Amino acid sequence: MEEKEQFNGLLLGQLAKIKRWTKFLSVLSYIATVLMVVIGVVMGVFGSNLSSLGDAYSAVPGPLFAILYLAGAALYYFSARYLNDMSKSADMAAYTSETNHIESLIAATAKLFSFWGIVTAIALALYFLIIILAIIMGIAGLG
Repeated sequence: MEEKEQFNGLLLGQLAKIKRWTKFLSVLSYIATVLMVVIGVVMGVFGSNLSSLGDAYSAVPGPLFAILYLAGAALYYFSARYLNDMSKSADMAAYTSETNHIESLIAATAKLFSFWGIVTAIALALYFLIIILAIIMGIAGLG
């Protein structure tokens, strides 16, 4: 027979905090996702008119802005989804006092940190590549 472990008050309080913050952050991330999709679509549609704003905006094509905003929206969506999973797991763990919900909370947390770890590694690699290309172009006199 499986023994059901009861959580103490401190753990239940921490689970309530986790639920509140992850729910809040997931809602904000979903809102940011929608805003970034809207901005990306607007930039894709009206991006060709950026050259009329001046030289600084004419150097970067409008569709590139659209792609960047849509990529950012994808990052926010996955972040929001993992945060929402964490919120649901924390809520169920506090409600039912079963350890399998704590395990799912830890698994959702691991997914979120793995996701942002991969995103950070890719961003650092891109920054490194841009710096190396800038140095090479500067040495070659192409800049």
